[in-house]
Amino acid sequence: MTRLVALLVFVAAVGLLSPTGMRGEQPTTGSTKLVTWETELGRLNPEDMITRIMLSHDRMHAAWVEWGLVPERSGMPETKLGAGSQLYGQYYRVVVDGVPGSWYEDIGDYRTRLGRDGVSQSSLGVTLSLDGKRVGYCAVRGLKPHVVVDGLEGKGYDWILPWSLVFSPNSKRVAYEARQGQGLRSLVIVDGVEHGPYEDVRLDVRHLGLKAIGGFSPNSNRVAYVAKREGKWVVVVDGGDGLVFSPDSRRVAYEAERAGKQFVVVDGVEGKGYEYVGDVRFGPDSKRVAYTASRDGKLVVVVDGVESDEYDKIMRPESSPTPIFFSPDGRHVAYRVERRGRSVVVVDGVEGKESDSDVFEVVFSPDGQRVAYRERRDGTSLVVCDSIDGKAYDWVEIPRFSSDSKRMGYAARRRGKRFAGASWFVVIDGLQGKEYHRVQEPVFSPDGSRVAYGAVDDNGWLLVVDGVEYRGGYSYIHDIAFSPDSRHFAYLAEREHLMVPVVDGVEGMTYDVFPGLNWLVFDEPGALHMLAIRKWRLIRAQVSIRTGGQ
Repeated sequence: MTRLVALLVFVAAVGLLSPTGMRGEQPTTGSTKLVTWETELGRLNPEDMITRIMLSHDRMHAAWVEWGLVPERSGMPETKLGAGSQLYGQYYRVVVDGVPGSWYEDIGDYRTRLGRDGVSQSSLGVTLSLDGKRVGYCAVRGLKPHVVVDGLEGKGYDWILPWSLVFSPNSKRVAYEARQGQGLRSLVIVDGVEHGPYEDVRLDVRHLGLKAIGGFSPNSNRVAYVAKREGKWVVVVDGGDGLVFSPDSRRVAYEAERAGKQFVVVDGVEGKGYEYVGDVRFGPDSKRVAYTASRDGKLVVVVDGVESDEYDKIMRPESSPTPIFFSPDGRHVAYRVERRGRSVVVVDGVEGKESDSDVFEVVFSPDGQRVAYRERRDGTSLVVCDSIDGKAYDWVEIPRFSSDSKRMGYAARRRGKRFAGASWFVVIDGLQGKEYHRVQEPVFSPDGSRVAYGAVDDNGWLLVVDGVEYRGGYSYIHDIAFSPDSRHFAYLAEREHLMVPVVDGVEGMTYDVFPGLNWLVFDEPGALHMLAIRKWRLIRAQVSIRTGGQ
């Protein structure tokens, strides 16, 4: 059911905010009207307090698991129920955009995880394809787990890893891990075809340098996974051993060992032998390849066959699957190393200044021509951008570049007399903004001309856009976004346990706060959508932004 909710909100000219800040006053935005269309996608069970909602990549579709207590509703004979279902009398099914699937004894390991703290969405074993049009999950019927894709139930196995199921980037293919037979030999199932058996398998091979989801290549034509055979781990691609493919899926590389030496083979050409090699990855343009290697107790980074200087450590940030960072255009490469207890960032073979041994990310601008990273020196933190040291503070967050690569900003903290002895602020292009209790990381508009961030002062949360404060008595602000043409800004705000989308300072319809539903998506310059909950009903809200006489 779709209903039109015309929310007519006209913003009066109540005064511009002065540079010093006029508390509680909204800046003039002109005449703005938000028109909201709501489509109900289904109703959640308020008794199921562990409900988790899986969202599609475009945030247009949703799937969740619901349970029932009556055996007759499931259509399954009592004799075929699993021990857990007999004990709890519960049955489970997946609901996609309000359309329920078949009843099962279990979905993924949903039942066994009820009541556990910190259950993530992925623990449900429900996966939506990137285009949002397909859904897959692991379901148990007659004590046998099956994979169900688009409502069609596949072959039953002795065991299936529920969250191993992945769709290819083009959403047309599917793969998952299973075990079957004596000793529970491992299999990989790709488009219904079994590969194996093996002693063990790992379908997620992102640590090998793949940029695609799961084991599928970026163009979806190839699939790779790690398998254990005769006690040794090997990489298997398209059913054969040994390869890591480039982002364009045309080049291959793999690690090998012979006569006590390890080496990397790229496009059939063997590299130099080392005591150890690892972290093999291709650049984004697929033209360059890099990896780490060790010899005589020292470490080097090898880029296109050329070794770096020797170091004590090649440092990997916790947030990164690799210690080697390529620029988006693939022309530049950076990494952080340690020598004699001091940390150094190396960009295209040129070392920066020494700093304390902290492991921080290296960030390239979208055009690949600029680079920034955080440093710790003498107890202070700073951002180095284009080899120029920024001002030192007590702490700095990860720097961010604008989409046009011309601007750079970050959040920072320093000691002070205000705000309980510590003030937070945002630094944009080297200029420090107003101090607050707390600030979020800055968000640049698509054209780079505007910047926004959430902040907290004595009166609560507010949004700062181009230096202007927008207030509404909020308890939290998140998901800040600009429209594609950079004219409009939007965010989600929370107040008194309700959530409201706000566009250009104008509030839309209110919804209930619900974990995981905190995304705004612009579809075009004057329209956006979101998924939300109101009184346990899942709603797709589509908002049209109308200004002036529209």
